[in-house]
Amino acid sequence: MIVEFIGTTGSGKTTLINHVRTKLSNSREVTTSSDLVTGLVGLQGIRNTTARNLLQETISFPYFLSAYPTYSEFITHTIKLFSRDSSFSILTINNLRSIERKIGGREIAERQDRNKVILVDEGPFLTAHMFAFNDTPISQEEVDEYVNLLPLPDLIIYIKASMDVLVERSLSRSRPPREMKSRIRTENEEYIKRAVSIFDQMVASSSIQARMLVVDNSSPSPDDIERTVNQISKFILTSGQSLN
Repeated sequence: MIVEFIGTTGSGKTTLINHVRTKLSNSREVTTSSDLVTGLVGLQGIRNTTARNLLQETISFPYFLSAYPTYSEFITHTIKLFSRDSSFSILTINNLRSIERKIGGREIAERQDRNKVILVDEGPFLTAHMFAFNDTPISQEEVDEYVNLLPLPDLIIYIKASMDVLVERSLSRSRPPREMKSRIRTENEEYIKRAVSIFDQMVASSSIQARMLVVDNSSPSPDDIERTVNQISKFILTSGQSLN
């Protein structure tokens, strides 16, 4: 069962995934998409982001190639949207690497035992982050086409937080996204607003609503975090019974 966590930078996806993994491990076989990929070569313990991404790209590449015919329309549409406002650059290369890693990882996850719960932090859905840096807003028609072509997971957990919290978390990250490293607060806030708007547009689709749980992760309180983790875990377990 593939469970993709979505939400903009600063929503706390990775933290919640770690808590949910611990919670679910008491009753189910559970892993994360990154550990699943790196585990194929016995290196799932790597935590350095750059090293882990490079390793995932290398391992995922043959799976990406095998999956390309299936997802070619989605890949083409995504590249068209994120590249239309700029010439070929290092950002383009990084975006292409990200797509390869996400699609390859998705293909690896699809080939696993369906009784295994795979928690996905960086899945195909999150390629939508690339659109937030476009000067030209994407239209509703383009969003709808993106959603129709998107390889959907079994379940989606949409992590939200207040704008102030999202901005503060993004500024305090030791390893922010490449595109936000040199941005001042007002620019970060504008980027996050665009990203939230894009995600909200996408999740309005009925095909997504039917498999999605929305949670608010604004509060740093341990009690609130525990309640959120319990809510997500219950949703996954209950939905898993329905899927089976």
